[in-house]
Amino acid sequence: LGCGTGLSGKVFAPYCRSLLGVDLSPRMCAAAEASGFYSSVVPGDIIPALDGAAKPFGLAIACDTLIYLGDLDPLFSVVERSVSPQGWFIFSTEKSDGTSDEAASRGFEIGPSRRFRHTESYLMRLAEMHGFDAVSLNSSILRMEERQPVESFVCVLRRR
Repeated sequence: LGCGTGLSGKVFAPYCRSLLGVDLSPRMCAAAEASGFYSSVVPGDIIPALDGAAKPFGLAIACDTLIYLGDLDPLFSVVERSVSPQGWFIFSTEKSDGTSDEAASRGFEIGPSRRFRHTESYLMRLAEMHGFDAVSLNSSILRMEERQPVESFVCVLRRR
């Protein structure tokens, strides 16, 4: 979900029978397709792409994609419908400590880089509401921005 140039495809392809990439940018889709790791690549929004899928997925991956989405409830809802029972939802997002008024009331906020950050409690609440068990939720540094580490969550959920 948000396959970009296909970097996550390289990591996950050896473990998948087929791999579908979805991204808003046709240029990113072309790069992902050229990588050779994907069975197919679809340009467009991830929610309609998942809603239109013919069969359930065993795994949904969103690496560095949720930073572009504030309210994750619509995404969790479509992932719940699209991932088979006992299937996986693995994603990363920037970490919010929940101290701002916005994060405290909504569970997410816009950070200084104009990307969304989400609180742990918000992510766990969505997981519970949408039939997922948290296998792990770890805090990690996934990238540097202006030579500063960006604290992020890496979340592994399993559908009940």
